[in-house]
Amino acid sequence: MDILVNWENHITTGVVDHVHVFQYCDTCWAFGLTRQMNAIFRLALLISGIESLSVVHFIQSMRRMLLLSHTLTISGLPTAVPFLTVNGLILVGDFNSMCDRRTGLPLLSAPRFPSFVVSEMKIHRLREYKNHHEFEAAFFLALNYSPVAAVIPCYPSLDAFRSQQYVPHDYGLYSPPLQELVSLYTKSHLIFATGRGRMLDIPFVRFRDSAHGAFLNVRMGWGIITEFVQLIGPRVVW
Repeated sequence: MDILVNWENHITTGVVDHVHVFQYCDTCWAFGLTRQMNAIFRLALLISGIESLSVVHFIQSMRRMLLLSHTLTISGLPTAVPFLTVNGLILVGDFNSMCDRRTGLPLLSAPRFPSFVVSEMKIHRLREYKNHHEFEAAFFLALNYSPVAAVIPCYPSLDAFRSQQYVPHDYGLYSPPLQELVSLYTKSHLIFATGRGRMLDIPFVRFRDSAHGAFLNVRMGWGIITEFVQLIGPRVVW
């Protein structure tokens, strides 16, 4: 196995968060985007490796703004764009000590504290590229600069693979069968890309799966990754 990009072992300690041991309902979107925000702000030296942005604040704020379903899902990644580019995330310590836990709003007695926003949240979609080769090239380029949140379809084989009931034939790589790739699956899952490499000349991306924290090696190819997020211009707002 050849690892070409590996943010897990990056020289900047703590770029990739420790794995969360729980997840609220269908909130993979919040965990993946928060981890990507953490990564780009750490790489920009705007927060330290021992600080983290609050995923709970993110979820509670989006729910207060009536942007979530009853299972805490979002209708699509564009739903999160205004919050991350205008409101921003806050540090875990500030949320715990200076915000209402249910609404995410600052307490009346709280002093001012920083928010962490980005100038642009760009969503790359497979269908908007000429072919999947150009899409993968853009994805790999983004992954060279930071870990990346990406969307994969929830094919039946994915659940089987994650539950270890499915024995993969591609040396531990998740690769959905052709009949799934040509089908229309509307349910999707957002996971966090932290590296890529090749195994026996097969290109793959290594993800951290926010649902249970395990690594998920995904074979690259058409229809496997459908969207990814690029966060640009991290800055701190008081």
